[in-house]
Amino acid sequence: MHHERHTTDVVNHTTVLRDPELAVVRISRVFDAPPEVVLRAHTDAALVERWGGADQDSFVLNRWDARTGGAWRITDRGKARFGSFHEVGPERIVRTLAWEERPDDVTLEIFSLIDLKDGRTRLVVQSISQTRELRDGWLDSGHGTRMAAQHDRLAAVLDEITTTV
Repeated sequence: MHHERHTTDVVNHTTVLRDPELAVVRISRVFDAPPEVVLRAHTDAALVERWGGADQDSFVLNRWDARTGGAWRITDRGKARFGSFHEVGPERIVRTLAWEERPDDVTLEIFSLIDLKDGRTRLVVQSISQTRELRDGWLDSGHGTRMAAQHDRLAAVLDEITTTV
């Protein structure tokens, strides 16, 4: 019998935790910005364009209607993914994600913005895939490293917009 264990990777302050029993990935990082600024960086299309995607040179926001009931579609490294925003509020964003080539393999993503009360925010992203195999394929393709790079770019954008507020 094969027993998995929690695996945790830390890349540039971003923690990626793979649950051994569930098809869940939990990604977290603390940012030097209050929750409302972190939320704005996730909902304002002009800001998302500055930090989103694995490769900034090929990242395109085709649609970004970041409101409860809105839809989104991006192209990144030649591959499109899309989904719906089910909840956009001050403390969390709930959305679905599917790749255009596999539209039936839907992932639920919950972005929680935790106010650390000192001008910082812990962002926790919980991604729930339909199967562990889908989750593992996503992680094993280097997604954790790409997410850390996105978080580094996000931190730079947050620093810039926090100092200009």
